[in-house]
Amino acid sequence: MKEVPKYVFKYLLSNPNFDNLTANIICDLPNKNIHHFNGRLQMKFTQEVSLGLRQFLWRGSTLSTTKWAIGVVVYSGMESKIMLNQGFNY
Repeated sequence: MKEVPKYVFKYLLSNPNFDNLTANIICDLPNKNIHHFNGRLQMKFTQEVSLGLRQFLWRGSTLSTTKWAIGVVVYSGMESKIMLNQGFNY
């Protein structure tokens, strides 16, 4: 089960239009380890939040029992974990 960090959830409830939303994500450099994700979300006006696999959705994931979701692409293209595990050398 995936979860939203409670501080982020509280912020989004109090700012449903994303007014003045400023955030940074600091995370590991792209790597092949699909069993590990380590990052931090820094948002203005709230405390820093740790990010891990419980907040990570894989390509092709299907969300159920939810009407909407907010997401951020962290790794894409040749830097995505799935592509790094394909064995190609670019």
